[in-house]
Amino acid sequence: MNIIFVVFSQAVIVEKANKCLDFTLTILFFHLIGMWLMYGLPGWKMNFWLSQTLIVTVTCLLSEALCMKLETQEIKLTVDDVISASKSSAKSIKDIVTKHTSSGTKNKK
Repeated sequence: MNIIFVVFSQAVIVEKANKCLDFTLTILFFHLIGMWLMYGLPGWKMNFWLSQTLIVTVTCLLSEALCMKLETQEIKLTVDDVISASKSSAKSIKDIVTKHTSSGTKNKK
């Protein structure tokens, strides 16, 4: 179940398919250090290392596939898309400013 979370977080954080293996191995490295600090060294049990290898392989392949799919999506650069994106971002900024100023006036009362 943890693989799904890691795959989606890698798609958001890494954004490039060629960096997924590095990120996955970094997560494994920190996992092993945390496990070593909590429970001691895992030793040379083949069951543990085979399961870790399988988890890293599946995580890396799924995250690379998702990143490649996201990388190859069409980027819309028409004038209408740019105008609608700027309107929606301007509206969200206006909402934030309105909330901030209205909460500031409530606190002063």
